[in-house]
Amino acid sequence: MGIIKVGNTVHYFAFLDVQNMTLIAAIKGKDGIVMVSDSRGLLTNIYGEVHKNDDMQKIYKLSDDCIIAITGDFYEARQLVEDFRKYNNITDPEGVAKEFGKYCETVYNGWYSCKIDPKEKARVHMIVAGYKDSIPQIYRLSSDHNFIPFNENSSNFAVTGEFQHVNYMLNLLYDGSMSIVVLKRLAVFLIMEASHWSIRVQPPIQIAIIDNGGVTFSDAQEITDIRDKNEQDIERIKQLLLQD
Repeated sequence: MGIIKVGNTVHYFAFLDVQNMTLIAAIKGKDGIVMVSDSRGLLTNIYGEVHKNDDMQKIYKLSDDCIIAITGDFYEARQLVEDFRKYNNITDPEGVAKEFGKYCETVYNGWYSCKIDPKEKARVHMIVAGYKDSIPQIYRLSSDHNFIPFNENSSNFAVTGEFQHVNYMLNLLYDGSMSIVVLKRLAVFLIMEASHWSIRVQPPIQIAIIDNGGVTFSDAQEITDIRDKNEQDIERIKQLLLQD
């Protein structure tokens, strides 16, 4: 259900939802955290027609110490992030995860204070990542679990959306000693691989890097260069296999 809240008024609009607006992930390395997403959203209108939008911004900077990525029903997720940014000055990821979780639970439940079919409720998922006292932290929140923050620091990465295959690839390829440079290549690889088996995941790829120096975003040219390099390496592996 498409919802926009203006003041105390909730407006419902013709596009029912942005389905499974995936993929987002945060990966911790030896010198920082890389957050990555695709840009696709699938919008279904009241007639059941599906429209593609490949221009969905899913990663946001909350402060020099914290970034957040969103997936699920886009308009609701974005509104929660933007309103929280306006009225809160919490900067560290642990504080953001706790307070943002409480804020989301209150606002989300307020949207659906009247009786409504649970299937009609928006599904919203977030990953919060950043630094507190020079220590990298990652948290995952979801409307499916009342926005209770799940600490992902022991696993060193968090994925939501089309996560099953991506979790498998991360467990296969990830190493905690990887640098930001290597993690950016891994992040691009994950999105491109996911795009081959899901129409819900498509470039352009968005990448944000956070370390003790702050937040930076990779530009389109850098991501294209990484993508080209990955494809060259995959081709080299293919040729090596063909030699046997």
